[in-house]
Amino acid sequence: MLASYRGTPNEADAGQTAASATAEIRRVFDGEYGKLILEASFVVCDDNKPVAATLVTSWQGEPLLAYVFTAPSHTGRGLARSLIGASMNALAVQGHGRLNLAVTEDNTRAWKLYESVGFQRFISA
Repeated sequence: MLASYRGTPNEADAGQTAASATAEIRRVFDGEYGKLILEASFVVCDDNKPVAATLVTSWQGEPLLAYVFTAPSHTGRGLARSLIGASMNALAVQGHGRLNLAVTEDNTRAWKLYESVGFQRFISA
């Protein structure tokens, strides 16, 4: 998480240290962003190290794609796209027809990915 968010508009989400990134992930698991939906959250490992993940929670009664990240060494391989698809499929099996996310407006790289898998922009005031 720390490495994948470095240099992006969302860099502050991961913090500046491994400890701060770990604390943020702990907050997800502790339910700060809604109850974690384990059946729709996925991790890809390479050599027993996590290199990509989706973390999905239930926020205000709706599934929320709380985090997506890919290690810089593994970008461009379609891992995030595949994991988002797996999360969407798992949610569909559970009867959910919608997946929400929050991303900063100027995170163009993230928007390109999200729009390519079917997300639409909704900007709240």
